Amino acid sequence: GTKWSQAKKVAPVSILLSSLGTLITAALTALFCIFILKFSIMESFLISAILSSTDAASVFNILRSKKLNLKYHTASILEIESGSNDPWAYTLTIVALSLAKGGVTFGKAAYMFISQIGFGILIGVAIAIAALWVLKNITFDSDGFDTIFILSVAIFSYAIPTLINGNGYLSCYIVGIVL
Repeated sequence: GTKWSQAKKVAPVSILLSSLGTLITAALTALFCIFILKFSIMESFLISAILSSTDAASVFNILRSKKLNLKYHTASILEIESGSNDPWAYTLTIVALSLAKGGVTFGKAAYMFISQIGFGILIGVAIAIAALWVLKNITFDSDGFDTIFILSVAIFSYAIPTLINGNGYLSCYIVGIVL
């Protein structure tokens, strides 16, 4: 339900909040788990990765049901941030699980993190541009083919980045916002 015209204005702030906010929340949660709850570092990292994002559905529900009119495009910022922080938490969780499994060095974990985000963004943008071109330039002969096309775009936007260690969730989110 995010409107691109509103999202475009606040995207840089929202992305900064979703990325750094999720990473900072994960770090603080991990420190709490280590020093207060006395969990191991690996357990703390996994718990913090899972808990680091906000619940997008709750944020959207509160903003819309209360018809909140927040100043300075705050509602749009929160909406974009809330939806775009999940891929960061997902990536942190994948890295945490890989580290817990063993055999993964810090360098490989850093590469996993970068490839998850980088390939997710690149492939999401590429698929969105290609899908937009098809929707604007090709007329489907029968009713319903456009629905099948969009469904296949959604599946491919998730599957293709996953094949090359990219974040399919982020790619699918970008395609959804652009389309």
